[in-house]
Amino acid sequence: MNVLTNVSLGQMTTMKIGGNTHFFAEAATPNDVVTLYKNAVRLQQQVFIIGGGSNTIVHDEGFGGLTIKITIPGFEVISEDVASTTIKVGAGESWDEFVARSVDMNLSGVAAMSAIPGTVGASPVQNVGAYGQEVADTFVSCTAYDTQSDVITQLTWDDCQFSYRDSIFKNVAKGRYIILDVTFKLYKSAPTPPFYAALQSYFDRKHITEYTPRLMRDATTEIRADKLPDPSVYPNAGSFFKNAIVENWVYNNLKQTSVSVYCACA
Repeated sequence: MNVLTNVSLGQMTTMKIGGNTHFFAEAATPNDVVTLYKNAVRLQQQVFIIGGGSNTIVHDEGFGGLTIKITIPGFEVISEDVASTTIKVGAGESWDEFVARSVDMNLSGVAAMSAIPGTVGASPVQNVGAYGQEVADTFVSCTAYDTQSDVITQLTWDDCQFSYRDSIFKNVAKGRYIILDVTFKLYKSAPTPPFYAALQSYFDRKHITEYTPRLMRDATTEIRADKLPDPSVYPNAGSFFKNAIVENWVYNNLKQTSVSVYCACA
């Protein structure tokens, strides 16, 4: 576990802009996370946690503390029955590679979230979602380092307080927990309609009436490729829009207007 100095933080993001971090280290194990964090606190250094670097914008002046990049690996089937498979995944694993692997196992539940950049550990933070699926649909629990009480703990679905693109990690407990692994329950049954409008339109155009996780992944990947540039080719922040949530009376008033509203979120 090496601690480096003056490392480009901007180059660790999908936007590829911004300054350096004063200190930088990769954490490949839970013990690395705890050791690095506690040493930073002892030296009165601020800590910034990064995964895949999507949805992250770095100031030109960079970051004056310690940046910890979570690279914890792992993919373990921890239980299975006739209907489902429960898998524990390291926080440093690529989200899309996890989705691809689940599709290879013919499991349903996350295929519509294909081609989303970032790591598995970041996925519960904003309850990542796309095309009618979200992390909360299959999330069972996560292991996290509680920096406040200095313990490694388990957080359940209820603990995380998921809502639309939100969780405890973004609000009341922001900065408190560092996620180490995430456990998902995926399903052996085929995906069933109704599907998100863009997916259903794709299936209708191709006259697809029998659905599999592979078809869901292929459809999602193609749709996203048409809408968003690949951040590995053209640096970008991806799709970070949220649908507006309004009172029923506002929604009904909008329906009665002739104004067309375009939403770019997926």
